[in-house]
Amino acid sequence: MLHGKIKSDQKENIIQNFQNGKIKLLVATTVVEVGIDNKNADYIVIENAEKFGLSQLHQLRGRVGRGNNQGYCFALYGKDIPDNSIERLKIFKDNLDGFKLSEKDLELRGTGDILGYRQSGDSLFKFVNVYQDQELIIDSLQYVKKIIENQVYEDEKFKKNIYNLLLFFKQQEAIKLLFS
Repeated sequence: MLHGKIKSDQKENIIQNFQNGKIKLLVATTVVEVGIDNKNADYIVIENAEKFGLSQLHQLRGRVGRGNNQGYCFALYGKDIPDNSIERLKIFKDNLDGFKLSEKDLELRGTGDILGYRQSGDSLFKFVNVYQDQELIIDSLQYVKKIIENQVYEDEKFKKNIYNLLLFFKQQEAIKLLFS
């Protein structure tokens, strides 16, 4: 068994024994999600797959099939799972491309609050869709870079306008950061 409470040297020993074939079956938590490259791992069974995000599922699936053999991923889920979990598992099943999965994850979960703590949910942007308006965001970023290079932000009138704009969009966290 491999889990997060095992000491690092013990983890390394278990992983080494699995890689050299002394251990044939490894039962693990998501500590195997990233960074373990084992050519012997051909199968992975993910229990309670409905509880994982698309990125995490993709990372776990990526732990198998790294050698010469075909890899197989079995995503097991419980009864009575929410509709959004069913949709997420269907997307996972139908996509092997990590970029496509991350786009779908963004669509499903939402952007969250870029300047705050929420990692999912509706964006606080009123007029911009982060997923669809990437060109507008890039153009805006270039504009902000110009302002910073020319130190326009030091102008009192500019500060007042930015303050009012941030108030308008209810971005109190940004106000605290900019004007502290």
